[in-house]
Amino acid sequence: MKKLLDQPESQGIRFYFGLDGETSQLVAVSADSNEDDLYSDGYIIADEGRPSPPDSGQLNVLNS
Repeated sequence: MKKLLDQPESQGIRFYFGLDGETSQLVAVSADSNEDDLYSDGYIIADEGRPSPPDSGQLNVLNS
């Protein structure tokens, strides 16, 4: 997430739910001071996370 915040004009991060085929996926994109998404050429969009579970630590109230 630090890479998203380190981009020029980035003031925060916005999250979206997307689909990769039929699989739900969380997408993170930088947003500027006007709350506009920074998604044009040259900006990073985080969209290759791993699903949880099973890729999580010990079971707890958040991942079970």
